[in-house]
Amino acid sequence: MNIARDPRGPAPGAGAAGLRRLLTVLLYMLVAGLTTYVFLTKDVNFYHRSSFGDMVYGRAHRPYVYRALVPLVIRGAVALTPDAARSALAQGLAHARARKQIVEIACRSCDPQYHFEYLLFIGITAASFLGLLFLLRSLLRRCGTDADPLLATWAPAFALFSLPLFYKFAAFIYDPPTLALSALVLWAIVTRLRALLFLAFAAAALNKETALLLVPVLFIHERRRASRLVLGAQIAGLALLWGAVRVALLAAYRGNPGAAVEFHLLDHNLPLLIKDPAGVAYLALLVGLCAVLLRRGWQRRPAVLRQGLLVMIIPAAVLQLFFSYIDEIRVYYDAYPLLVLLLVPAVAEVFRGDATAPAPAPAPQARE
Repeated sequence: MNIARDPRGPAPGAGAAGLRRLLTVLLYMLVAGLTTYVFLTKDVNFYHRSSFGDMVYGRAHRPYVYRALVPLVIRGAVALTPDAARSALAQGLAHARARKQIVEIACRSCDPQYHFEYLLFIGITAASFLGLLFLLRSLLRRCGTDADPLLATWAPAFALFSLPLFYKFAAFIYDPPTLALSALVLWAIVTRLRALLFLAFAAAALNKETALLLVPVLFIHERRRASRLVLGAQIAGLALLWGAVRVALLAAYRGNPGAAVEFHLLDHNLPLLIKDPAGVAYLALLVGLCAVLLRRGWQRRPAVLRQGLLVMIIPAAVLQLFFSYIDEIRVYYDAYPLLVLLLVPAVAEVFRGDATAPAPAPAPQARE
């Protein structure tokens, strides 16, 4: 029996491209795993008002209980998993904690009665970091910040290793999805995939109320691409979607302890300036370093990145002053993908020694 063959054979470089893709997947899985482990070493029960079990089962204080995406996913998975499977998996994690110190370190904040839920949380965290890596890689290639595919592959990995700079007080179960969903919404905006945009934004709004800060980025990207009617309808649709999610969450958890909004200007932020100058200095140093790097080639970056970062960072900083801790920079996780997309080419230029000033005029030539 003769089998017809393509006389042209495989495309040149197809094997090498496949190998590169495989290595990229393996690299990102390793980085996501390491990032997940480091994140899990933070105590998710650090703050008694948002402990792991209370967050998962809707007993946490407001406003933390409003960050409901991860709890809903975990509760849904628990309901769909047979009792025998849940028990076996929970016992497996309990035995691993007893025998392996490395597992115990990552699970130190897990109450034994929530072992299965914690396993699901580990999976959600790892998937969030893995998705963030691939989304950043694609955005680096699409947004024209650097044409080097090797840089676009490696830069997200190094970017994730910078996340411990954002850790200070504790880890919250909604932090990894905040990073991934912000990147997914940005990717949907850049690729103009409207159905994905609304789905991703709905998930982001259910995960954390700060997803609303992403709406102006859509306006910046589409103001010269879409008609006023279409753009207005999209922005109104996202705003209404966010409002519907907020109303539903406010109604669902109206009986929980705590307030819908916490005010921290007087009880924490102003006293911090006197009591913890080192913490303020650390924050100022980090902001200053980012500002110096961002200034390098700022005007050459795409407008959606430059202006998008500003319309997210400035409102977030004002809100943080009154309603959050000014020394907790994880507040800016929603803007993290934009920050990475702007910092990567700037840092690359520093290492390559690219000139930031205009090229000097050529020396005058001698007359003949």
